[in-house]
Amino acid sequence: MIKTKKTDSYFRNSGHWKKTRFFFCLVYGLFFAPCSTQAQNFLPQGEAPEVYRIIEMHNFRKRENGKYIGAAYREIRGTLRRGGKNVDGGFVYTGRFYVLEETKRAARLAAAPVDESFPAEVSLNPFGAVEAGSPGRFPTMRSFPALPREAIRVGANWQAPAERILDPLFSGSITPAPVYVDYTYTGPGEYKGFPGHYLKAKYAIRYHGGESAAADLDEASGVHEANIFLPSEAGGPRLISETFKEQYRYRGGRELSLEGTVLTFFEGVVPLDRPETLNRVARLLPAKVPAGDIPGIEVESRPEGVALTVNNLLFEADSARLLPSENARLDALAQTLLSLPDRNFLVVGHAADLGKPAGEKQLSLERARAISEALEKRGVPPGRLLYEGRGSSQPVAPNTSGEGRARNRRVEIIILEG
Repeated sequence: MIKTKKTDSYFRNSGHWKKTRFFFCLVYGLFFAPCSTQAQNFLPQGEAPEVYRIIEMHNFRKRENGKYIGAAYREIRGTLRRGGKNVDGGFVYTGRFYVLEETKRAARLAAAPVDESFPAEVSLNPFGAVEAGSPGRFPTMRSFPALPREAIRVGANWQAPAERILDPLFSGSITPAPVYVDYTYTGPGEYKGFPGHYLKAKYAIRYHGGESAAADLDEASGVHEANIFLPSEAGGPRLISETFKEQYRYRGGRELSLEGTVLTFFEGVVPLDRPETLNRVARLLPAKVPAGDIPGIEVESRPEGVALTVNNLLFEADSARLLPSENARLDALAQTLLSLPDRNFLVVGHAADLGKPAGEKQLSLERARAISEALEKRGVPPGRLLYEGRGSSQPVAPNTSGEGRARNRRVEIIILEG
């Protein structure tokens, strides 16, 4: 029988429809609903990765004393290698963080400049979260997320303490602030093809001075809301997307307001095969003699990766303009880097100490950028290049002789761990 609107309406309003609906709901509840609300356990499966890569992207608007002063963007990258176990059953990871210049780029059309970099050591708990009390500025959230050890169902709520590192001016003068986080489990899902779980989190900052405060910070307050993806396997990609509003009051009356987002990516990466990389570099660079003794280029393994120290690079005097005689060496360096398609590279410029730190740092930065641009022209993707100028802060020889100063005027190309 073909139903008309009239007969369909009659069926819906009759007892037959009510009985059918009851039966359908009963069958669905018995066979399907338990699966959708099945309790889940968040404990990650597998061994903690040997190397973690962490990226924080801060995007926010600033007001000072009520006046809008503009938008800012900061990107922090860190690569950490696993060491020994800590007392809580997690691991201690060491590495280096890089703070990229405060410049927002819609796309990476050029190598990215590094404002500063510094060594880091953090403790990760068995869930892969940085533990409260770990030294340093990054990552900015500690003991976050905190996960229940027992299986829970979709919609479950719990609370746990955490720690946020306050440094609104990115000055390096930090204040650890305790916070209390409310969590909600929103359900299983996928990210980048990895199965896992999604959570929501909320917390408020309420800080009033103290011995641990930065020198002139008096008060801090704010609210944060976060969406979190946690992989089912240790080392899979973890994503935390936060929105926030924060207010800071400093001694003397200065007030600062920030509003924006923080994206944090945290994932295990394949460690750099150092012996193989050292051998490949020795094969590809020109004029090779016994490994590690290539004229003009020193090769060594370091905590952050494999470093190629390029000595005696010829620039025009007191400038970042490379002389044409360096083209052959730059060709060989680019060929070497292109043979490592899964790695990123940091170009570091160094200078001799002539008593002018600001000028030395600027010149070393400009020369690092010149090398980066030369590598880009030879095919190295700009998205895989960072560059940094460290001035005369890391000498390898005394500055008391011409030979020593020449050694300190060097450029390093570091094949990064992650």
